[in-house]
Amino acid sequence: MEQKVGEIIVAVMVVNLLEMSLHMKYAVPLDLVWAALAALASAGALALLHWSSGHDKHKGPGGEGSGAGAH
Repeated sequence: MEQKVGEIIVAVMVVNLLEMSLHMKYAVPLDLVWAALAALASAGALALLHWSSGHDKHKGPGGEGSGAGAH
């Protein structure tokens, strides 16, 4: 439960960061580099939270594949 709340908080922060980047004034090209690195770091944090929780969309409740071909 706490893991899911953490993922949601980080996802909201990524969205807020991207929204803020639309309204920022970039004076020098280096500002774009910093904005891109901030977005990349935020997305990386979200990915690490997701992977650390052990989520795997391809596994069913029994741990085996849950696709149409699984028996």
